[in-house]
Amino acid sequence: WGQRQAARGDCWLMRRRGLGAELVVYQQVEVESTLLREKLLQNLEDKLILTREYAAVRFGKLEESDEEVVTALQRAAAHDPIVLVREAAQKALQSPAHQKFLAQKSSMTLQGQLETAQPPTNPQIEYEQAVVLLNAGDRDKAVEKFAFAFRLGSRNLRVQALAQLESLNEVEVF
Repeated sequence: WGQRQAARGDCWLMRRRGLGAELVVYQQVEVESTLLREKLLQNLEDKLILTREYAAVRFGKLEESDEEVVTALQRAAAHDPIVLVREAAQKALQSPAHQKFLAQKSSMTLQGQLETAQPPTNPQIEYEQAVVLLNAGDRDKAVEKFAFAFRLGSRNLRVQALAQLESLNEVEVF
């Protein structure tokens, strides 16, 4: 009786959590990796919460990453209205494949961006770039960006930046 309710989307727990009739059952299908990637990119933009969450979780399990996947995950992590999906996308971005891609990308693209000498405008973006620089091994530039995020960021961002600066032994106590 409970399984029929869940299959119809008429489950009290689903209603309580705000999931409505969004129970999606995924079938195990062997698909070529490019087709799977394209389907997951579509699912990450789907209207169903569980479909978006599943896509984010599945992206975290991929062994290879690319620009389109990382951009889609960053967009979901920053702008999805559902916390469950945002957290899944953030966790997926922490996977080794995506971290490796971001480190490689940062070493090439951030050098070009930093050389153009555009003044920083968004503390959150500066903090995220600092994390990428730190992972790529560029400590000095990461410290500059953490300091900027600390000076102009929100309270939560300041706490995060301060923790990073302390871990790098860049905080002096008077």
